[in-house]
Parts: sequence; C-alpha cells; structure tokens
Amino acid sequence: MKCIQFDVTKDPSNLPADAFGIRIAYLLSDYMNLIGNSTFLMTLEAILKTFSLAQRLKILYNFPYCEPEFKLIAENYFDFQKQMRALKHPTNAVFLAGRKLEKTVEDIIQGWLDNFRVNLNKDGFIGLLELADYISFGLHHADSLPGKSSRGHLCTQEVINNQQPDGAVNNSIWMQSGLFYQADFFETMVATSVDMIEDDMPYFIKAFEFPNLNILNTIELKSIKAQFATELQPFKAMMDEWAVQCYKSGGKDYFIEKIVPSFAHIQETLDNNPILHHLSSIKEGKVTVSVYFGEVSPLIHWSFYYSHNLLSDIEYNLLVNNYNDLPNHTIPILLFLPTMDGLTLGEKEEETAEEEVPDTIQAVRKFINID
Repeated sequence: MKCIQFDVTKDPSNLPADAFGIRIAYLLSDYMNLIGNSTFLMTLEAILKTFSLAQRLKILYNFPYCEPEFKLIAENYFDFQKQMRALKHPTNAVFLAGRKLEKTVEDIIQGWLDNFRVNLNKDGFIGLLELADYISFGLHHADSLPGKSSRGHLCTQEVINNQQPDGAVNNSIWMQSGLFYQADFFETMVATSVDMIEDDMPYFIKAFEFPNLNILNTIELKSIKAQFATELQPFKAMMDEWAVQCYKSGGKDYFIEKIVPSFAHIQETLDNNPILHHLSSIKEGKVTVSVYFGEVSPLIHWSFYYSHNLLSDIEYNLLVNNYNDLPNHTIPILLFLPTMDGLTLGEKEEETAEEEVPDTIQAVRKFINID
C-alpha cells in the first residue's frame, strides 16, 4: 500500500490533522510520499544545522509566522554585519561587540528552536522523521519548475496531475483531511454507503476508527506497526490492487467486492492491539478519528488544490480543458475525519417547516458547560 499526502496550507490550526494523516499512513502503508509544509516542519532543524549563523537567521526571518521582535533582532544583526564588511580594519572593541552579538543571536535561535520543538510536539510532529527508518518515506518540497522535478524537489502541477513523484504514479492513495470533504468541491451527490454507490459517483465508505494517534511517541508507533505486520499484509495487497484499478478505469467494483468485507477484520485488529486499546481507555485518547476510503474524479481532485492556490488559473484551466482527452480514471482517497463530524454530503437535506420570523429580536440566555 502506497500513500501520498500533499499539504495545502500552513495554517497552524490544521497541523494536527496533517500529523495524524502521516501517522495513519505510517501504520497502514509500506511507502509514503510527503509533500509540502509537513516536510518543511520535519526537516527544518536538521537543515538549519548545515548552515551558517547568518543563513539560519535568514531562514527563520522568512518563516511565515516570524515574530516582529525576532525580525528586529535579525535586521540589527544584518545591519551590523554589513557595517563590519565595510571596515577594512575593525577595532578590537568592534570585533568583541560583533562576537557578543553573535552569541546573543545564537541564544535567540536556540530559544526559537526550543519553542519550535514544543509546538511540534503539541501538533503531533515531534519525532516523525525517525519513522523513515521503518517505512519507505519520501520527503519532498513543492518548489520545482515543470520538467525539473528531482528527489526532494517536485513540481506542484506534476504531483497533482499524477506525474510525480517517481514510483508513486498510478498506484498511490491520497491522504485527505476534512479540508477536502467540503461541498464546494463536489457538484454531485456523494455516496456514503455501498447501497448508494452508482457509476461515476464519488463515494466515501467508513472503514474503521483510530483513537488519538497524535499523543503516541515514535517508539509506540513502531511497536504497533510491528504488531500489525502480518495481520495487515492481505489488506495492503488488496489496497494496492484497488489503487491500480482506480487509475486504470475505476475501482468501484473491486472495492465493493474485496475491500469493504475486510473492514470489520481491520477494526477488530485495531481494537485488540494492546497499545491502541490502552490509548482508547484514557481521556486524551478517546477523541477518535474515522477512516473512509473512496474515489473521486480528477476534476474534484484538481478543484481542491486549485482552491488552495496550488494551481494557477492557467494550470487549472489547462487540466480541465484537456480532461476529456485523458483515459477514464479515478483518484483513490483515504479520508480521515473526527468521528464526531461524520459524513454529511451524502445525506439529503430534510424539509423543514417554515417558521415565523419574529418582529423583534428577543434576548436568549445560553449556558455552555466547558468542564
């Protein structure tokens, strides 16, 4: 089973979902390609160690959420360095002042990194880079031009149009969080049960639930994966075949016949795992996430990434205009949502009786229990 996750936003509120997706893919799959902001977060500290002080400061200065105080210190350092370069023979006092400033900047950067680790841990990212030792893990930035993709640096349009990364074309299941499951991207009804599925209809069928994986450390994740190895092998092989059929012409029939009947056994396997069982019994672990599998047309897939500005108007229109020239295929999706949210796009809206509109606004007291 191969998975691909292409982050669409750097919004801090979405980071826990991105981390959860990585953890699900790690437990279920043998190969994962991670593209975008998650790659940046997971590799930033290691990359910073390879740069000079000035280079590290410049990278953090350009960080999306760099605080004004940090920017001011960085600008003062850059100005001082510029003045130093202009002096042919700086005095000893100037030299010592420069060394003192460097030490101050080093301490500030270290403090920034300490806080960065705290936030990584809070969002579920801490230690995820270590998982690369136990799964084929492709980490990529989406910063390459068309035709120039290479390992670690890919072209956004080529990834979204199933041309990159190498080894993941026509065989990968796309990881998507609740950002994807929005009415804006679905012009037709979405099937949420096997009985509802029709030809050319997008569908998402619930497979199983996970407790809160984001509070597990990497040792626990590795242990769970090792315990799953034998039990999940037949399921992963079927998922590989389903993905291939989706990219060929659509995998609906195979999904209904082979994949759906396996869900109950996978849920039982999850429930019987000692670590996950314990996690489900504690307060922090009771927040469950449901996993759904399904298929969507490339048009829905493209629309999602276009709406998040990862495709330009020209790129998006080119894909849509050439859609009819493409072989008929679908995009396999692993959708994960908080269980409490559920699926609603497949439900018909109930008719509601018209209510009288009051002539005046009446005050209403609402009591909210936040305990």
